[in-house]
Amino acid sequence: MEVGRRDVQLFLIEPGDEAGEAIGDEFAVVDGFGFLSDGKTIYVISKPDEDDDEVGLYINGTGDALIEALDISLIGLSQDGEHAVFLTENEDEMAAFVYSIKDETITEVVEEEVVSMKGFINEDRFLLKTVNGDDEVLLSVSSDGSEVIELLDTDDYDILSVYHNVAAKQ
Repeated sequence: MEVGRRDVQLFLIEPGDEAGEAIGDEFAVVDGFGFLSDGKTIYVISKPDEDDDEVGLYINGTGDALIEALDISLIGLSQDGEHAVFLTENEDEMAAFVYSIKDETITEVVEEEVVSMKGFINEDRFLLKTVNGDDEVLLSVSSDGSEVIELLDTDDYDILSVYHNVAAKQ
């Protein structure tokens, strides 16, 4: 270990505990972490080695990275509590991934120049917007990432916002 270098270790401390319990592996850098919607699964966005160019997504802070990119962020949790949506960013592209908490699998949904979350419309679907040059696309995605439906594809307009009329019959 180099002089002055410290590894990062996450600890779980339950209310009333006198000491914390180490969670997962040690990392050189931790960019983000938190609980997923089941309240038990922890995601960690980190670098195992300080010299790594990319961060990785680690579930419960162990094992191999599920995905790697220059930047990774959690952008949404499904209303049913079974899936998490992560966004990756690299120099010239972005991608959206769905992580299944129950199955412990990750699925790439879309990859484009720009990808952004437009929200969950119900417990079964969420909306993504992609941009590639002047072309903007609005996508409806199943909460598990298995089905992607193109709702709008335009190079004439900017998709600024989306409104879901929850009062309308479905």
